[in-house]
Amino acid sequence: MRSADDFVTPLPASDWLGSTATDPYGRTGTVRRVFQVGPVQVAVLTDSTSEACPIWDTPVDLLARDGSAAAFPDYREQSRTMDGLRLHMLSNGTSGAVKDRYHVLLKRLAPYSKAQHSLHRFLTGRLLVGDRVIDTYKGRQGTLLDPSPEPLPHITDPMIVHFEKPRSCDDQRWPDGIAFLSAQGLYPSLGLL
Repeated sequence: MRSADDFVTPLPASDWLGSTATDPYGRTGTVRRVFQVGPVQVAVLTDSTSEACPIWDTPVDLLARDGSAAAFPDYREQSRTMDGLRLHMLSNGTSGAVKDRYHVLLKRLAPYSKAQHSLHRFLTGRLLVGDRVIDTYKGRQGTLLDPSPEPLPHITDPMIVHFEKPRSCDDQRWPDGIAFLSAQGLYPSLGLL
C-alpha cells in the first residue's frame, strides 16, 4: 500500500506562489505554498485579515486570480448539488436518475476533496512536540504538546495543544490554555511548511 508521502510533493517553482487568489467560498488570500497531491495541485493560502481561519488549503483548479475565473468555476454549485442529492437519497430512497447523477458528481469532485484531505493528513502527520499550530475553527495559535495521546472515542486523530489565548469553551478538565483537539481542526503554522 502506498503512503501519503508517495502522493505529496512540494512545488517551490509554482507560478501560483505569491498570487492573491479567491477560493470557491469567497475567501481571498495569498498563495504561500503549492503541493502536487496525486493528480491535483493544492495551494496553501493565508489571510492576515481573517480571525476565523488565517490559513487553509484549496486545490489550484478551484482558485480564481488576477480577474481570471477558476479552471473549475462551478465547483461550489456542483458540490451543493451533490450534497442535495445525497440528502435526497438518504431521506427518500433513490431513483436510478438521482443515483446516477450523484455518482457522476462524486466522481468529478472526489479528486479535489481527496487531495485536500491527503495534504492535511500529510502535514499534520509530521507535527512534532513544540511545533506551532493553528486552530482553523477559532483562528488561534498554539504549541503542540502531544501529537499522539491516547485516543478518545469522540475525537478523531487527537492532539494536545497549549494555546496562548484560552477560550471559555476549552475543556475545563485541562489547565488554562490546554486543549485536547482533533488534528482535523489544526493546521501547521506557515513556518513548518
